[in-house]
Amino acid sequence: MENIQTLNSENIKIFTTEEVIQNQVKNLIHYLMDEGKASPRQGWAMSDILAEVSDRYGRALTGFAKDYIVNMCVN
Repeated sequence: MENIQTLNSENIKIFTTEEVIQNQVKNLIHYLMDEGKASPRQGWAMSDILAEVSDRYGRALTGFAKDYIVNMCVN
């Protein structure tokens, strides 16, 4: 097996642990938004999503999640 440092391709992206976790949080956010839109309520609440992020990933990532949701909704 090649050493990871010898791999050289523009198609390869090495993610940090933080980036992987942030991507998991983003996926959870999109899942919960879709689930909320498909529910009889036909909507979602940011507070519910942030509570779920906090439960699954800890309070440290709720700030990231809030910023992501706000930026996504503004753009």
